[in-house]
Amino acid sequence: MEVLRTENLCYKYEGAPGPFVLNDISLNIEKGEVVCIYGPNGSGKTTLLNTLCGLYKPSSGKVLLEGKDILGIDEKERFSKIGIVFQNPDDQLFSANVFQDIAFGPMNLGLQEDKVRERVDESLEIIGMTENRDSPVHTLSYGQKQKVAIAGVLAMRPEIILLDEPTSPLDPDSETRLLDFLKK
Repeated sequence: MEVLRTENLCYKYEGAPGPFVLNDISLNIEKGEVVCIYGPNGSGKTTLLNTLCGLYKPSSGKVLLEGKDILGIDEKERFSKIGIVFQNPDDQLFSANVFQDIAFGPMNLGLQEDKVRERVDESLEIIGMTENRDSPVHTLSYGQKQKVAIAGVLAMRPEIILLDEPTSPLDPDSETRLLDFLKK
């Protein structure tokens, strides 16, 4: 079953000189499929991810989520279906401590407090940071911040997870743990 599709997707930063960053991209992503996008710095990988989740509006073409134009889907519904982990966790984390940051998304879904706590604890277990549950975010290493950003997305339980270089700041054990989880 197709969950995400682009049709002739193009994107150009407003006012930027030169060609499109994304030019005529058509792809189909099926449920359960794992897709990796490789390319050099500046090739448009991050721009593509931001466009796929609806953060950027295509210059032309379409992004379809379950057959519907992503721009016509309510933001709350869209972000409950698609989770994105940014390349830099400092762009994603904003709460005072780990628990609050991971709990933010599930709380905004309107879940009851016990369900929020359950999702936070489960996500912390997956990323191997249970002992940091109450740690202030500003005291974490860069790799730990990346884990918290990943846990925040996992706690939302989206159908689609977009990850922008998620393993680059992780130690080998954490990288293996994350990749094993994603395979499941």
